[in-house]
This record gives sequence, structure tokens and C-alpha cells, in this order.
Amino acid sequence: MKNVFHFALLSLLVAAAGCTKMASSPGSGSSASTTNLTASVTNAAKGQPVTITVPSSVTSGIRWSVSPANNATTITPGNGSAVVYFGAAGKYTIYAGYASGADSTADTCTVTVGDTAYTPPPPPPSLSYDTLSLAHDSIFLTPVVDSNGSLYFIAKTAGSYGGFPTLMYGVTSGPTWASGINLWFSAIVSDPSSGTANQAVAYIYLPGLLAPTASDYGTYPIDVQKAGVVFNGDFTISAGSFSFYWPNTTQIIITPTVVSR
Repeated sequence: MKNVFHFALLSLLVAAAGCTKMASSPGSGSSASTTNLTASVTNAAKGQPVTITVPSSVTSGIRWSVSPANNATTITPGNGSAVVYFGAAGKYTIYAGYASGADSTADTCTVTVGDTAYTPPPPPPSLSYDTLSLAHDSIFLTPVVDSNGSLYFIAKTAGSYGGFPTLMYGVTSGPTWASGINLWFSAIVSDPSSGTANQAVAYIYLPGLLAPTASDYGTYPIDVQKAGVVFNGDFTISAGSFSFYWPNTTQIIITPTVVSR
């Protein structure tokens, strides 16, 4: 079986790449003259946090969205910026709309996401590693089928933490689906001094596993550990879906329990 241990890094300090000003919004007000959005990267891997920043004079009232919108995309807003995660390969436009009185501005950024999974580097020691909150929090685990027909998960805490928080996790899977999936969460990485709070996020890809074929159909174990406590269930691969039998509904919540493939 292949083991991967990931430190999910917060995107707090990034090198900015330029994005394009799109338009001013219609209405009685005039267009505000602003600097364009900036992005940490414009070519990203699946699950890589991309930080989008608006002009320094704008810190609130920002309306964030991504096109095309899908359940593989997560937007975590902050003061004058947002971290966006893309779970599927493709070309995306990030939209930021903001207003000042009767004036409004709308800017966009384009990010191209490749078909490789992101491997986070270790986070800096200045950030907070919170194991106590993890033990008392719940994690929502969303199964998603990628563009290749394989499975990955988007994990989010129920609670909120400072900055753009992420989950430290490890995963064991492969070389076949029959080996099952073993996943563990060990800490929440956050920045309590940031002045903002969001759910901790992690995009979890399964090493060693490809899109299942007919020979992989069957029911196999999935174990998820949170702060040292192990929760057990099963998942079933069929011609049309991944389905999960998961008894726990308070600590690790798998939803939905059936995803089409």
C-alpha cells in the first residue's frame, strides 16, 4: 500500500501573478478605477490553494465566485483576499465584485488547473497546530469523482479557525481498491492572529489508485482516524457509482453517501 502524509499549507505569503480587470457594473454609479486582481499562481494542480487578492483599499463587501461552478471548487474568503481550491482539471475564472457607495468594480482572474494532484510542503513553524480543537470538532468528508473517473475527498471542519486554515492529514491506499482506504487527521493548522475565521479545508487524493474497472467492483473497508479515534465503514464500487456505508454521523460525516461515476 502507498502511504502519503500531507501537511496542508496555508496560502498566507504568496508571490502574485497579474490578472485582468473585467468591467465596472452597470447602474447609476460610475466605474471605480482600481488595480487588477492578483493570484498566487495562474497554473495550478488539483487541490492546490490559490490565493486571489483584491486592491489593498478593498477589505470587505467582496462577492467571490468561480466559473464554471462545481462541487469540486471551494472558496475561503479573508480580508481583501480569498483562497480557492480546484478539485478538477480545467480553466476557471475567479470573479470579485466590490462596491464603494454608488460606484462598483468587477475584476476577474483566470486559473488553469492541470490533472496532477497537489503535494503540499510543510507549513512554517509560526502557524498554530491545534490538536485539541480537532478532537472536539466534526469533519465533513465529501466524496468526489474526478475527470479521470477516480475518487477523492474534500474535507472541511464544522468549526472555524484563524486565517485560511487547513487540515493535516495522511492517507494510505492502493495498489488496488480491494486494499481499502485508510485516512487520518492529526491537527488543524491556522493563524489565530489573522483577524478572520474559516473552516479548515483539505483536498485528499488517493495514491496508487486509478479509475476502477469491472474487475474492481466490490465492497471494501474505509477507516478514518481523527485525533487518535478510529471510525470504520465500507465503500462499494459498482458500474455507476461509489457508495458508502458509514455509521458515524457526529464526528466524521460522509456526505453524500452515493456519488455517480
